[in-house]
Amino acid sequence: MAHAGGKHSTVSQGCLTPETWKKEFAKIQDNPDCKVSNMHQDAHSISFDETCASERHNTNAHFEGQFDDSEHMHGMAKVQITSPNFPQAITMNMALTSHYLGADCGDVKPGEGKVIRHE
Repeated sequence: MAHAGGKHSTVSQGCLTPETWKKEFAKIQDNPDCKVSNMHQDAHSISFDETCASERHNTNAHFEGQFDDSEHMHGMAKVQITSPNFPQAITMNMALTSHYLGADCGDVKPGEGKVIRHE
């Protein structure tokens, strides 16, 4: 089986309310297999590290996000996954941008998303 490396991009639409953000973040912190550290959050930014360990794989992640204004944010995430089943670690470096489209999410339910385009 061949694996493709290199740059890929995905555009997705999500329906995230302030309540949804809080619930999703609480899920990360409540996962007994994961530990969140180096947490910093204020009105302008959020950053944290997360380490998860299970029988199948281990994950180390770092996230940084900047809230540019009430409708825009950008950030980055770096995730490394190791497993006895992988010949080498998988590293993903992600650049994130987000902007508010409107209160009507159409056919996307809160907390879910749909892929608009994948390149």
